[in-house]
Amino acid sequence: MELKGKRIGFGLTGSHCTLEEVIPLIETLIQRGAEVVPFVSWTVQSTDSKFGKAADWIAAIEKASGHEVINSIVKAEPYGPKKPLDCMLISPMTGNSLAKFANALTDSPVLMAAKATLRNGSPVVAAISTNDALA
Repeated sequence: MELKGKRIGFGLTGSHCTLEEVIPLIETLIQRGAEVVPFVSWTVQSTDSKFGKAADWIAAIEKASGHEVINSIVKAEPYGPKKPLDCMLISPMTGNSLAKFANALTDSPVLMAAKATLRNGSPVVAAISTNDALA
């Protein structure tokens, strides 16, 4: 698939155990010619876990994408009217974020970017990571 010139939003939510597997996907998209704009949930940007420190994850995401993470709703909102994305990929997408998204709750930078992307008529792809919400 040709991605040259495409602008892809990449949202990461709090499935900390999958972040290590997901970050290389950002690099793959860039290698295929896309510009990747990273968005992180509050949990990703503030929670240290047994899988790593929040600051280290943010640094890895920024290194992989070549962009500062979008870490607030205010910073995410312009990606609707002023800086539209061609596609928004949310990976990992937790069950919590999925439930909020399905019910139009916009309480994180990731969900604001997803809502803005849909409003512009572009696709949102959700790579769900949960062990309980799909049972």
